[in-house]
Amino acid sequence: GAGMDTGPSGTWLAPMRAAAGQGKLYRGVVSTLAGQIPYGMIVFGVFEMYKNALAELLPRLGTRWRIVVAASLADATGSLWLTPFEVIKQQVQHETRGNAVAAVRRLTSGAGVRGLYHGYA
Repeated sequence: GAGMDTGPSGTWLAPMRAAAGQGKLYRGVVSTLAGQIPYGMIVFGVFEMYKNALAELLPRLGTRWRIVVAASLADATGSLWLTPFEVIKQQVQHETRGNAVAAVRRLTSGAGVRGLYHGYA
């Protein structure tokens, strides 16, 4: 009928519209922004630091490998910041009630800070 989603787009548009109407589409966005913005700053900041340190410590390492290793180390460093926010976001998105503060309380109640890294090894 009129207004119904049909075809391939209907398989993802209808659930998105329903979630948006219930206010669920943007659940966890604050946690995402609180993690992603500093993560980007951390990664770009430490990338240069790692790249310069690798040039001094391993001068025979080629430029391409220096960039690959520096980028990997930078991402790992940034992930130490980002992971707790991603875990919180996932908790907020999957819970029917509660918010980021409630998710932090739940995650840290038994495991302490380690609970914020739940599911990541």
